[in-house]
Amino acid sequence: APPQKFYTGDFSTSPVVVGDPLAKQAPFAGNKIPASRLDPAAQKILGLLPVPNSIGSYDNSTGLSANNYVNQVVTQPYNNDLNARVDHNLSSANRLFARFTHYSSFTPAAPIISGVFNTGNGDSRGSDYQAVLGLTSSVTPTLILELRGSVVRDTVFQNGPSLGFNQTTSLGIQRAPFDAAPSIAITGFNTFGSQGNTWVDQANNIFQYAGSLSWVHGKHVVKAGAQFRRAQYNFFNAAANFAGLY
Repeated sequence: APPQKFYTGDFSTSPVVVGDPLAKQAPFAGNKIPASRLDPAAQKILGLLPVPNSIGSYDNSTGLSANNYVNQVVTQPYNNDLNARVDHNLSSANRLFARFTHYSSFTPAAPIISGVFNTGNGDSRGSDYQAVLGLTSSVTPTLILELRGSVVRDTVFQNGPSLGFNQTTSLGIQRAPFDAAPSIAITGFNTFGSQGNTWVDQANNIFQYAGSLSWVHGKHVVKAGAQFRRAQYNFFNAAANFAGLY
């Protein structure tokens, strides 16, 4: 994070001379940018950034301290599993089974920096469902029929840390492309704000049907079958700078 004086345009402690772009890069008096020349949106952005909370490593050539912000976070992820199976003998020649499996997970976010300009991911939730139904039938003592059908649904949702943030009302940025914190890139500093791969919405379905017929003849077993599988993949992943780059 930059020194707090920089937030108000005071670069008097910096060895880097700040030039006035409206005066052919002539240095500002005292290396201080007048308050009237500070961009309102930039001031609001700086007001939402955390201030340094650690000494860090000072660089004499730039007047900046690196690694001067530490954010310690405790998270509590969890996983839940459920498995159930039922076997039923319909008759001496027919056996039916059903199985249901459910898995869910929650991975809370560990913010890199606090606030809406966090560059990390948001909370992530995953959920999986699987249902299987199978039938084994002895058509004759030497002919066995097996039928099976299953469905699997897999969902993942990762919430961007600043979704819903209104740039127009909060920062004064007009014609914002999306309601989320923009990505801010300043030379000499790490980029902060919304990043790619931080907002994910995924839902996949797999349907599978299989059947086989086995014939026992003496010391030999002949088996033939078929399988049909249908997969549906629905995936949304916001690209980098989806909320704008400044």
